[in-house]
Amino acid sequence: MKTDLLSYYSDQLDNVVAKPPVMNPAYDDSGKVRIKYFTYTVPTGNLAAGSKIGLAIIPANCRIIGGELYWAAFGAGTMDLGIAGADGNGYYEDDTPTADDVDFFLDGVDATATTGDTFASWANADSNAGYLTTKENVLTLLAVGDVFTAAKTISGFVKYVQN
Repeated sequence: MKTDLLSYYSDQLDNVVAKPPVMNPAYDDSGKVRIKYFTYTVPTGNLAAGSKIGLAIIPANCRIIGGELYWAAFGAGTMDLGIAGADGNGYYEDDTPTADDVDFFLDGVDATATTGDTFASWANADSNAGYLTTKENVLTLLAVGDVFTAAKTISGFVKYVQN
């Protein structure tokens, strides 16, 4: 690569032109996009406000690059989409202890009508797009403010890059 035409490099390109070159991690260069689907059906007896649902396991050392969430009309209430450490210690990051976050991706989404939303998408300027996990986490959904009706569904997927 001819480097004298450039004034500055991205962190990843700086690794490539270093002498000797430094390998970029797979989540930044040559990793594979993985898609994890999820569906949750509200059980008989409804889902109480304050209930937290685990939707999908997100592995350690992967970059979250987007996702979509769809739901049936629950008639009332809102929901949050968050992240929690899969080990149950109350932190989604251990290196710099960061408490589980119930609205890491989406906060106060209206659940009264059948619709959907994106999360962690750069194209839609979603919060926390490109987040790099440091440990295994769970994608969580929190029912807020009202009961969610039995037999209604929540579904979607999360996309991430991993080696």
